Amino acid sequence: MKLLVAVCGSIAAYRSVDFVRDLKARGHDVKVLLTHGAKEFVSARVFETFLGEAPLSNDIFDPTHAGTDHIAVARWAERVVVYGATAHFLAAYRCGLANDFLQTQLLAFRGDVCVMPAMNPSMWSHPATVENVGVLESRGVKFWGPVGGRVACGEEGVGHLIAHSEALAKFEALSAASPKAQKIEVLVSMGPMRSRLDSVRFLQNESSGKMGLALIEALKNVGISPRVLLGPVDESIAAEVEKLVGFAQLNRYLSDDDYRKLLDGESRRCDIFFSAAAVLDFAFEGSDGSKFNKADLDAGLPLRAVEDFAAAFGRDKEDDQWLVSFSAETEGDDRALLERALTKKLAKNAEWTLVNRVSAVSGPNSQASEAWILDPDQGIVYLGASRSKNEIARDLVTEVMKAWNLAFAKSQASLDA
Repeated sequence: MKLLVAVCGSIAAYRSVDFVRDLKARGHDVKVLLTHGAKEFVSARVFETFLGEAPLSNDIFDPTHAGTDHIAVARWAERVVVYGATAHFLAAYRCGLANDFLQTQLLAFRGDVCVMPAMNPSMWSHPATVENVGVLESRGVKFWGPVGGRVACGEEGVGHLIAHSEALAKFEALSAASPKAQKIEVLVSMGPMRSRLDSVRFLQNESSGKMGLALIEALKNVGISPRVLLGPVDESIAAEVEKLVGFAQLNRYLSDDDYRKLLDGESRRCDIFFSAAAVLDFAFEGSDGSKFNKADLDAGLPLRAVEDFAAAFGRDKEDDQWLVSFSAETEGDDRALLERALTKKLAKNAEWTLVNRVSAVSGPNSQASEAWILDPDQGIVYLGASRSKNEIARDLVTEVMKAWNLAFAKSQASLDA
Protein backbone atom coordinates (compact mmCIF):
# COMPACT_ATOMS: atom_id res chain seq x y z
CA MET A 1 0.00 0.00 0.00
CA LYS A 2 1.20 3.54 -0.80
CA LEU A 3 1.33 5.49 2.45
CA LEU A 4 2.00 9.09 3.34
CA VAL A 5 3.11 9.31 6.97
CA ALA A 6 3.02 12.91 8.15
CA VAL A 7 4.93 13.52 11.38
CA CYS A 8 3.79 16.50 13.47
CA GLY A 9 5.67 18.54 16.04
CA SER A 10 4.81 16.77 19.27
CA ILE A 11 7.49 15.21 21.46
CA ALA A 12 6.22 11.81 20.24
CA ALA A 13 7.83 12.59 16.86
CA TYR A 14 11.11 11.04 18.01
CA ARG A 15 9.41 7.62 18.03
CA SER A 16 8.05 7.93 14.50
CA VAL A 17 11.13 6.36 12.93
CA ASP A 18 10.33 2.98 14.50
CA PHE A 19 6.73 3.23 13.35
CA VAL A 20 7.79 3.91 9.75
CA ARG A 21 10.27 1.03 9.91
CA ASP A 22 7.48 -1.31 11.01
CA LEU A 23 5.30 -0.18 8.09
CA LYS A 24 8.19 -0.70 5.66
CA ALA A 25 8.83 -4.17 7.13
CA ARG A 26 5.23 -5.06 6.28
CA GLY A 27 5.89 -4.27 2.65
CA HIS A 28 4.28 -0.83 2.38
CA ASP A 29 5.60 1.91 0.12
CA VAL A 30 6.06 4.84 2.51
CA LYS A 31 6.73 8.53 1.98
CA VAL A 32 7.40 10.65 5.07
CA LEU A 33 6.52 14.31 5.48
CA LEU A 34 8.02 16.24 8.40
CA THR A 35 6.35 19.40 9.65
CA HIS A 36 8.61 22.20 10.82
CA GLY A 37 7.82 21.29 14.42
CA ALA A 38 8.67 17.63 13.85
CA LYS A 39 12.17 18.58 12.66
CA GLU A 40 12.85 19.90 16.17
CA PHE A 41 12.53 16.35 17.52
CA VAL A 42 13.69 14.04 14.72
CA SER A 43 16.24 14.49 11.95
CA ALA A 44 15.37 14.24 8.27
CA ARG A 45 18.68 12.38 7.82
CA VAL A 46 17.43 9.52 9.99
CA PHE A 47 14.44 8.93 7.72
CA GLU A 48 16.61 9.28 4.64
CA THR A 49 18.83 6.53 5.98
CA PHE A 50 15.95 4.09 6.41
CA LEU A 51 13.83 5.09 3.41
CA GLY A 52 16.56 5.73 0.87
CA GLU A 53 15.06 9.12 0.10
CA ALA A 54 14.69 12.39 1.94
CA PRO A 55 11.40 13.20 3.68
CA LEU A 56 9.05 15.62 1.98
CA SER A 57 9.27 19.22 3.06
CA ASN A 58 6.22 20.88 4.54
CA ASP A 59 7.13 24.17 2.86
CA ILE A 60 4.59 24.52 0.08
CA PHE A 61 7.14 26.50 -2.00
CA ASP A 62 10.08 24.16 -1.41
CA PRO A 63 12.09 23.56 -4.62
CA THR A 64 11.45 19.81 -4.36
CA HIS A 65 7.74 20.53 -4.90
CA ALA A 66 8.40 22.30 -8.19
CA GLY A 67 5.92 21.65 -10.97
CA THR A 68 2.30 22.30 -11.77
CA ASP A 69 0.89 19.22 -10.05
CA HIS A 70 0.98 20.58 -6.48
CA ILE A 71 -1.19 17.72 -5.21
CA ALA A 72 0.87 14.89 -6.72
CA VAL A 73 1.37 13.22 -3.33
CA ALA A 74 -2.39 13.24 -2.68
CA ARG A 75 -2.87 11.50 -6.03
CA TRP A 76 -0.15 8.96 -5.23
CA ALA A 77 -1.11 7.98 -1.68
CA GLU A 78 -3.68 5.32 -0.86
CA ARG A 79 -3.80 6.23 2.83
CA VAL A 80 -2.51 9.03 5.03
CA VAL A 81 -1.35 8.55 8.62
CA VAL A 82 -0.74 11.64 10.75
CA TYR A 83 1.70 10.69 13.50
CA GLY A 84 1.74 12.64 16.77
CA ALA A 85 -0.98 15.04 15.63
CA THR A 86 -0.95 18.28 17.62
CA ALA A 87 -3.83 20.50 18.65
CA HIS A 88 -2.61 23.07 16.09
CA PHE A 89 -2.73 20.50 13.29
CA LEU A 90 -6.28 19.45 14.23
CA ALA A 91 -7.49 23.04 14.26
CA ALA A 92 -5.96 23.78 10.85
CA TYR A 93 -7.24 20.53 9.37
CA ARG A 94 -10.75 21.16 10.68
CA CYS A 95 -10.75 24.62 9.09
CA GLY A 96 -9.54 23.31 5.72
CA LEU A 97 -6.49 25.55 5.59
CA ALA A 98 -3.95 25.09 2.79
CA ASN A 99 -1.08 27.08 4.24
CA ASP A 100 1.47 24.25 4.09
CA PHE A 101 2.23 21.21 1.96
CA LEU A 102 0.53 18.69 4.29
CA GLN A 103 -2.75 20.58 4.59
CA THR A 104 -2.81 21.07 0.81
CA GLN A 105 -2.46 17.34 0.20
CA LEU A 106 -5.18 16.56 2.77
CA LEU A 107 -7.62 18.90 1.04
CA ALA A 108 -7.10 16.99 -2.20
CA PHE A 109 -6.93 13.49 -0.72
CA ARG A 110 -10.03 11.26 -0.84
CA GLY A 111 -8.86 8.07 0.91
CA ASP A 112 -8.62 7.05 4.56
CA VAL A 113 -6.93 9.57 6.87
CA CYS A 114 -5.84 8.06 10.19
CA VAL A 115 -4.79 10.47 12.92
CA MET A 116 -2.65 9.50 15.94
CA PRO A 117 -2.88 12.48 18.34
CA ALA A 118 -0.33 13.24 21.06
CA MET A 119 -0.60 16.27 23.32
CA ASN A 120 -1.03 17.49 26.88
CA PRO A 121 -4.24 16.07 28.45
CA SER A 122 -5.57 19.57 29.13
CA MET A 123 -5.17 20.46 25.48
CA TRP A 124 -6.86 17.24 24.33
CA SER A 125 -9.85 17.85 26.62
CA HIS A 126 -10.22 21.55 25.76
CA PRO A 127 -13.63 22.29 24.18
CA ALA A 128 -11.98 23.63 21.03
CA THR A 129 -10.05 20.38 20.47
CA VAL A 130 -13.10 18.28 21.33
CA GLU A 131 -15.14 20.22 18.78
CA ASN A 132 -12.42 19.94 16.13
CA VAL A 133 -12.18 16.17 16.62
CA GLY A 134 -15.96 15.82 16.38
CA VAL A 135 -16.10 17.73 13.10
CA LEU A 136 -13.24 15.74 11.61
CA GLU A 137 -14.81 12.43 12.67
CA SER A 138 -18.06 13.50 11.00
CA ARG A 139 -16.04 13.89 7.79
CA GLY A 140 -14.73 10.33 8.06
CA VAL A 141 -11.34 10.97 9.66
CA LYS A 142 -10.28 8.05 11.85
CA PHE A 143 -8.73 8.77 15.25
CA TRP A 144 -6.35 6.23 16.79
CA GLY A 145 -5.90 7.38 20.35
CA PRO A 146 -4.81 9.18 22.34
CA VAL A 147 -4.76 6.97 25.42
CA GLY A 148 -4.32 7.53 29.12
CA GLY A 149 -0.87 7.64 30.64
CA ARG A 150 1.97 9.88 31.72
CA VAL A 151 2.89 12.40 29.03
CA ALA A 152 6.29 14.01 28.49
CA CYS A 153 5.65 16.95 30.85
CA GLY A 154 4.89 14.49 33.65
CA GLU A 155 1.12 14.98 33.79
CA GLU A 156 -1.27 12.02 33.86
CA GLY A 157 -4.31 11.82 31.63
CA VAL A 158 -5.58 11.10 28.14
CA GLY A 159 -3.17 12.54 25.61
CA HIS A 160 -0.47 9.87 25.27
CA LEU A 161 0.29 8.50 21.80
CA ILE A 162 -1.32 5.13 21.15
CA ALA A 163 1.06 2.15 21.33
CA HIS A 164 2.63 1.23 18.00
CA SER A 165 1.36 -2.34 18.26
CA GLU A 166 -2.21 -1.08 18.72
CA ALA A 167 -1.90 1.37 15.82
CA LEU A 168 -0.49 -1.31 13.52
CA ALA A 169 -3.30 -3.67 14.50
CA LYS A 170 -5.86 -0.97 13.63
CA PHE A 171 -4.04 -0.43 10.35
CA GLU A 172 -4.30 -4.12 9.49
CA ALA A 173 -7.97 -4.20 10.50
CA LEU A 174 -8.68 -1.23 8.26
CA SER A 175 -6.79 -2.93 5.42
CA ALA A 176 -9.07 -5.95 5.83
CA ALA A 177 -11.98 -3.82 4.63
CA SER A 178 -12.71 -3.57 0.90
CA PRO A 179 -15.12 -1.44 -1.13
CA LYS A 180 -17.68 -4.16 -0.40
CA ALA A 181 -17.11 -3.67 3.32
CA GLN A 182 -17.96 -0.02 3.02
CA LYS A 183 -21.38 -0.88 1.62
CA ILE A 184 -22.52 -3.70 3.88
CA GLU A 185 -25.17 -3.22 6.53
CA VAL A 186 -24.14 -4.35 10.00
CA LEU A 187 -26.41 -4.64 13.03
CA VAL A 188 -25.02 -4.77 16.58
CA SER A 189 -27.13 -5.55 19.64
CA MET A 190 -25.57 -4.76 23.01
CA GLY A 191 -26.24 -4.34 26.71
CA PRO A 192 -28.56 -6.08 29.14
CA MET A 193 -32.30 -6.71 29.04
CA ARG A 194 -34.84 -5.88 31.74
CA SER A 195 -38.07 -7.48 32.92
CA ARG A 196 -40.20 -5.57 35.43
CA LEU A 197 -41.74 -7.45 38.38
CA ASP A 198 -43.67 -4.48 39.73
CA SER A 199 -43.46 -0.71 39.99
CA VAL A 200 -40.25 -0.78 42.06
CA ARG A 201 -38.43 -4.03 41.15
CA PHE A 202 -37.06 -5.56 37.98
CA LEU A 203 -34.94 -8.48 36.80
CA GLN A 204 -31.86 -7.66 34.74
CA ASN A 205 -28.83 -9.64 33.70
CA GLU A 206 -25.29 -8.37 34.24
CA SER A 207 -23.92 -6.59 31.19
CA SER A 208 -22.03 -3.31 30.99
CA GLY A 209 -22.31 -2.87 27.21
CA LYS A 210 -18.54 -2.38 26.98
CA MET A 211 -18.08 -5.25 24.53
CA GLY A 212 -20.74 -3.79 22.26
CA LEU A 213 -19.02 -0.41 22.42
CA ALA A 214 -15.70 -2.05 21.54
CA LEU A 215 -17.36 -3.78 18.57
CA ILE A 216 -18.72 -0.48 17.28
CA GLU A 217 -15.28 1.11 17.56
CA ALA A 218 -13.68 -1.83 15.74
CA LEU A 219 -16.27 -1.65 12.96
CA LYS A 220 -15.80 2.11 12.64
CA ASN A 221 -12.07 1.51 12.25
CA VAL A 222 -12.76 -0.54 9.10
CA GLY A 223 -15.16 2.03 7.69
CA ILE A 224 -18.46 0.52 8.84
CA SER A 225 -21.02 2.48 10.85
CA PRO A 226 -23.42 -0.14 12.24
CA ARG A 227 -27.01 0.18 13.30
CA VAL A 228 -27.36 -0.52 17.02
CA LEU A 229 -29.93 -2.05 19.37
CA LEU A 230 -28.96 -0.71 22.78
CA GLY A 231 -30.23 -1.97 26.13
CA PRO A 232 -30.36 -0.20 29.52
CA VAL A 233 -26.65 0.55 29.93
CA ASP A 234 -25.02 3.32 31.92
CA GLU A 235 -25.66 6.68 30.26
CA SER A 236 -21.94 7.26 29.75
CA ILE A 237 -21.85 4.17 27.51
CA ALA A 238 -25.03 5.27 25.74
CA ALA A 239 -23.50 8.69 25.06
CA GLU A 240 -20.39 7.09 23.57
CA VAL A 241 -22.52 4.89 21.30
CA GLU A 242 -24.57 7.84 20.06
CA LYS A 243 -21.39 9.80 19.42
CA LEU A 244 -19.99 6.94 17.31
CA VAL A 245 -23.03 6.02 15.22
CA GLY A 246 -25.39 8.98 15.46
CA PHE A 247 -28.95 9.22 16.73
CA ALA A 248 -30.50 7.90 13.51
CA GLN A 249 -28.54 4.62 13.74
CA LEU A 250 -29.50 3.96 17.36
CA ASN A 251 -32.54 2.12 18.74
CA ARG A 252 -33.13 1.67 22.49
CA TYR A 253 -34.86 -1.26 24.18
CA LEU A 254 -35.65 -2.37 27.73
CA SER A 255 -37.71 -5.56 27.62
CA ASP A 256 -37.74 -8.65 25.43
CA ASP A 257 -40.88 -7.33 23.74
CA ASP A 258 -39.04 -4.12 22.83
CA TYR A 259 -36.10 -6.13 21.53
CA ARG A 260 -38.28 -8.47 19.45
CA LYS A 261 -40.02 -5.59 17.68
CA LEU A 262 -36.76 -3.82 16.89
CA LEU A 263 -35.05 -6.98 15.68
CA ASP A 264 -38.00 -7.85 13.45
CA GLY A 265 -37.64 -4.45 11.81
CA GLU A 266 -33.87 -4.55 11.44
CA SER A 267 -33.12 -8.19 10.67
CA ARG A 268 -33.91 -8.11 6.93
CA ARG A 269 -31.85 -5.02 6.20
CA CYS A 270 -28.55 -6.25 7.65
CA ASP A 271 -25.82 -8.38 6.08
CA ILE A 272 -24.10 -9.26 9.37
CA PHE A 273 -25.71 -9.36 12.81
CA PHE A 274 -23.38 -9.17 15.84
CA SER A 275 -25.76 -10.48 18.51
CA ALA A 276 -23.84 -9.25 21.56
CA ALA A 277 -26.80 -8.29 23.75
CA ALA A 278 -27.08 -10.21 27.03
CA VAL A 279 -30.73 -11.16 26.59
CA LEU A 280 -32.76 -12.74 29.38
CA ASP A 281 -33.47 -16.46 29.39
CA PHE A 282 -36.66 -15.88 31.40
CA ALA A 283 -38.81 -12.90 32.36
CA PHE A 284 -41.63 -12.06 34.73
CA GLU A 285 -45.08 -12.96 33.47
CA GLY A 286 -48.01 -10.58 33.44
CA SER A 287 -46.77 -7.78 35.70
CA ASP A 288 -49.52 -5.18 36.13
CA GLY A 289 -47.36 -2.69 38.05
CA SER A 290 -48.79 -3.49 41.48
CA LYS A 291 -46.25 -4.12 44.19
CA PHE A 292 -45.21 -7.74 44.67
CA ASN A 293 -45.41 -8.74 48.38
CA LYS A 294 -43.68 -11.46 50.38
CA ALA A 295 -46.99 -13.23 50.82
CA ASP A 296 -47.14 -13.64 47.04
CA LEU A 297 -44.07 -15.87 47.18
CA ASP A 298 -46.23 -18.81 48.25
CA ALA A 299 -47.51 -18.93 44.69
CA GLY A 300 -43.97 -18.63 43.29
CA LEU A 301 -42.50 -16.00 41.00
CA PRO A 302 -44.49 -15.69 37.76
CA LEU A 303 -41.83 -16.57 35.17
CA ARG A 304 -41.94 -17.31 31.45
CA ALA A 305 -39.26 -18.37 28.97
CA VAL A 306 -37.79 -15.72 26.66
CA GLU A 307 -37.24 -16.47 23.01
CA ASP A 308 -33.69 -17.21 21.80
CA PHE A 309 -33.47 -14.23 19.47
CA ALA A 310 -30.11 -15.16 17.94
CA ALA A 311 -31.42 -18.62 17.09
CA ALA A 312 -34.54 -17.09 15.57
CA PHE A 313 -32.39 -14.84 13.36
CA GLY A 314 -30.19 -17.82 12.42
CA ARG A 315 -33.23 -19.89 11.51
CA ASP A 316 -34.86 -17.24 9.32
CA LYS A 317 -31.84 -15.48 7.79
CA GLU A 318 -31.11 -15.46 4.08
CA ASP A 319 -28.19 -17.41 2.63
CA ASP A 320 -26.14 -14.22 2.23
CA GLN A 321 -26.70 -13.05 5.81
CA TRP A 322 -24.25 -13.88 8.59
CA LEU A 323 -24.84 -14.28 12.30
CA VAL A 324 -22.11 -13.65 14.88
CA SER A 325 -23.30 -15.05 18.19
CA PHE A 326 -21.79 -14.66 21.66
CA SER A 327 -21.46 -17.41 24.23
CA ALA A 328 -20.64 -16.68 27.89
CA GLU A 329 -19.51 -19.92 29.57
CA THR A 330 -19.05 -20.38 33.30
CA GLU A 331 -18.13 -24.02 33.92
CA GLY A 332 -15.76 -26.76 32.80
CA ASP A 333 -12.25 -27.06 31.44
CA ASP A 334 -11.37 -25.66 28.02
CA ARG A 335 -12.53 -28.76 26.16
CA ALA A 336 -15.93 -28.95 27.85
CA LEU A 337 -16.43 -25.19 27.56
CA LEU A 338 -15.71 -25.16 23.81
CA GLU A 339 -17.81 -28.25 23.11
CA ARG A 340 -20.76 -26.59 24.84
CA ALA A 341 -20.23 -23.36 22.90
CA LEU A 342 -19.96 -25.24 19.60
CA THR A 343 -23.25 -27.01 20.31
CA LYS A 344 -24.89 -23.62 20.86
CA LYS A 345 -23.30 -22.23 17.69
CA LEU A 346 -24.70 -25.04 15.57
CA ALA A 347 -28.13 -24.75 17.20
CA LYS A 348 -28.24 -21.03 16.40
CA ASN A 349 -27.02 -21.59 12.82
CA ALA A 350 -24.33 -18.97 13.44
CA GLU A 351 -21.40 -18.48 11.11
CA TRP A 352 -19.21 -17.19 13.93
CA THR A 353 -19.29 -17.37 17.72
CA LEU A 354 -17.23 -15.46 20.24
CA VAL A 355 -16.76 -17.58 23.36
CA ASN A 356 -16.03 -15.78 26.63
CA ARG A 357 -15.14 -17.48 29.90
CA VAL A 358 -16.97 -15.96 32.88
CA SER A 359 -14.99 -16.18 36.11
CA ALA A 360 -13.78 -14.00 38.95
CA VAL A 361 -11.25 -12.38 36.59
CA SER A 362 -13.04 -12.70 33.25
CA GLY A 363 -16.56 -11.60 32.41
CA PRO A 364 -19.02 -8.75 31.80
CA ASN A 365 -17.52 -6.19 34.17
CA SER A 366 -13.87 -7.26 34.12
CA GLN A 367 -11.17 -5.30 32.34
CA ALA A 368 -9.84 -8.40 30.60
CA SER A 369 -11.32 -11.69 29.41
CA GLU A 370 -10.35 -15.11 28.17
CA ALA A 371 -11.89 -15.65 24.75
CA TRP A 372 -12.03 -17.85 21.67
CA ILE A 373 -13.48 -17.44 18.17
CA LEU A 374 -15.33 -20.34 16.51
CA ASP A 375 -15.26 -19.84 12.75
CA PRO A 376 -17.64 -21.12 10.00
CA ASP A 377 -15.55 -24.28 9.52
CA GLN A 378 -15.70 -25.06 13.25
CA GLY A 379 -12.10 -23.95 13.61
CA ILE A 380 -11.01 -22.46 16.93
CA VAL A 381 -8.96 -19.28 17.33
CA TYR A 382 -7.70 -18.74 20.87
CA LEU A 383 -7.44 -15.02 21.61
CA GLY A 384 -5.67 -15.35 24.96
CA ALA A 385 -6.33 -15.55 28.67
CA SER A 386 -6.19 -11.83 29.41
CA ARG A 387 -7.29 -9.69 26.47
CA SER A 388 -9.06 -6.36 26.70
CA LYS A 389 -12.53 -6.03 25.21
CA ASN A 390 -11.11 -3.66 22.60
CA GLU A 391 -8.51 -6.23 21.55
CA ILE A 392 -11.11 -9.02 21.43
CA ALA A 393 -13.52 -6.92 19.37
CA ARG A 394 -10.76 -5.86 16.99
CA ASP A 395 -9.65 -9.47 16.43
CA LEU A 396 -13.23 -10.65 15.91
CA VAL A 397 -14.09 -7.91 13.42
CA THR A 398 -10.82 -8.51 11.54
CA GLU A 399 -11.52 -12.24 11.20
CA VAL A 400 -15.14 -11.75 10.14
CA MET A 401 -14.36 -9.02 7.60
CA LYS A 402 -11.48 -10.97 6.04
CA ALA A 403 -13.83 -13.91 5.52
CA TRP A 404 -16.62 -11.65 4.24
CA ASN A 405 -14.34 -9.99 1.69
CA LEU A 406 -12.95 -13.35 0.57
CA ALA A 407 -16.48 -14.68 0.08
CA PHE A 408 -17.38 -11.55 -1.87
CA ALA A 409 -14.27 -11.88 -4.07
CA LYS A 410 -15.14 -15.51 -4.83
CA SER A 411 -18.72 -14.61 -5.74
CA GLN A 412 -17.47 -11.85 -8.06
CA ALA A 413 -15.00 -14.24 -9.69
CA SER A 414 -17.77 -16.76 -10.35
CA LEU A 415 -19.93 -14.04 -11.92
CA ASP A 416 -17.05 -12.87 -14.10
CA ALA A 417 -16.41 -16.45 -15.23
